[in-house]
Amino acid sequence: MKARRIGRMVRGVMLLAVLGLVGCNAQSARDTASADKRPDADQGVEQTSPDVRPDESRPPVVPDSAVFDPDGLGSAAEEPRATAMMPKSAFVPKSAVVPKSVPLALDPSAGDEPRETASPSIAPQPTARRMTSSAMEAMQLPSSDPPETAMESPATETEPPTAASQPAPTVAAPIAPPTDYTLVKVFYGTDREALTDAESHPLGKIPWEWLTAAAGALTLLLVLILCFSKRSAALRLVTGMSLIATIALGVCMYQIPRNTKPDTADTSLQYGGGRGTELQMGVCEVSIPKTHKVGQLESPSILSLEFNEDPEKHVVLMSVERREPDAFFDELNARINEDPAKEAFVFVHGYNVTFEKAARRTAQLAHDLRFDGAPIFYSWPSAANALQYTVDENNVVWTVPQLRDFLLGVAQKTDARRVHLIAHSMGNRALTAALARLSVEVKQEELPIFHEILLTAPDIDADVFRRDIAPAIVKTARRVTLYASSNDNALVASKQVHGYPRAGESGPNIVVLQGIDTIDVSGVDTSLLGHSYYGSSDSVLTDMAQLLHEVKPPDLRDRLKAVPKGTLRYWQFLVEKMGLSSETK
Repeated sequence: MKARRIGRMVRGVMLLAVLGLVGCNAQSARDTASADKRPDADQGVEQTSPDVRPDESRPPVVPDSAVFDPDGLGSAAEEPRATAMMPKSAFVPKSAVVPKSVPLALDPSAGDEPRETASPSIAPQPTARRMTSSAMEAMQLPSSDPPETAMESPATETEPPTAASQPAPTVAAPIAPPTDYTLVKVFYGTDREALTDAESHPLGKIPWEWLTAAAGALTLLLVLILCFSKRSAALRLVTGMSLIATIALGVCMYQIPRNTKPDTADTSLQYGGGRGTELQMGVCEVSIPKTHKVGQLESPSILSLEFNEDPEKHVVLMSVERREPDAFFDELNARINEDPAKEAFVFVHGYNVTFEKAARRTAQLAHDLRFDGAPIFYSWPSAANALQYTVDENNVVWTVPQLRDFLLGVAQKTDARRVHLIAHSMGNRALTAALARLSVEVKQEELPIFHEILLTAPDIDADVFRRDIAPAIVKTARRVTLYASSNDNALVASKQVHGYPRAGESGPNIVVLQGIDTIDVSGVDTSLLGHSYYGSSDSVLTDMAQLLHEVKPPDLRDRLKAVPKGTLRYWQFLVEKMGLSSETK
């Protein structure tokens, strides 16, 4: 009896797993179909002109009115007559001229439906429907340079109407269906390795979601069997191995670059995690769905059975196009001049970030900050792997000269009045090192060359920042703001690795220096790591928006209170929430 119960339970679990996989497949199909939406160029029914050949057994009848009756039935008196004779081009065989579709106006009172007929160089063939005189007139087309006809009409020819006496028919342009997302144009600079072939990531084509779901279902089944049967050593071993496999597949699912782009996306140009041979520049387009919420970077969720990116639901990198330096700065300058304030910001991402995610985050920041200037990001060669922290530490030092050149180009080769810089986590190391170089290389009378510098959660040794970095970077900008948090678990881990506090930590060791505004954001981020508050917390986004748009010092910004520390002071948020509206721009 017990064995039967176990058997029924096992069959039930297997049935649920199968139903879940079927549901996943259906959802995946729906997502793919949604991404494949295209505007239809032709909504009507195209009518193909039949071949016109002379009927040897029954010659065509030409009444006195000179209206041609191709059927030879002599029914011209019973049908509404055209006011002018059909042109010679009515007798052109189908093979002589390639037809094109143009609208055909019919008589609504006769029950006619909209159809399409031949091109302007071919007169339409008669159909079973009756046409009004006005409709026949609408079919008269310009007769200048008519093509050679395959057959002459036996009737006396008259001069067909000219283009001057009759307007040419118009072709209605197809109306594109409305989309539920907006496109944000972002500019980029990078020294990553360029990948022109999606096959450079062959593992990205493996359906990791399906493998993970299958392994999870198998693990659940084995656990249930363990609960209701003899716990043999072999069964325990198999269950443990299945659990390990599920975890490993889950890691692969989120760490390996995957080709899940909708068909509307142009993925011909990609950038990997290796070092490139030169600084490259270009333009990206990123979709922001109309359902977007401030602080969210919407992505497919396996919990929602979403396995493909959908621009109407997610923030999606739609296209990447490289530009030569001169063309890049010309296009960037044109975009800057579209903004009355002539502003731009450059975002430098942190550790464990792909080029794609950096582009998506930049577009989300521009959208949520309601930034009307040019959004730009610089992507250094992060390995985009949580297990390769030291690799990223090496590459963030290697990228400094390229970042220095890129920042100087944005500042000097455009008409921007205000260029803001935003860096996150390990990206602060590259940015501050590049600024330290510029503070020495740029003529002192030309400083500062940047407006606002925002250092968010900097993964930098706090003592090194105080002694070497801060005195140099304050010369390059009108204001420097540092965002720190005591709830940043990523920086807590970095402190354990390096042995010393980080500049992005608050608490007793919070960095407070002359010329730098320090904001303690410990109470505004409730995420697991508490490390991405610069883009996910609407409170921090609101403060950043006031800083960039209104150029307000901390004393004049909302919900900040001053906290003394020695002879200096820093600021804390008064309340946990004060955020931006969730409505799209």
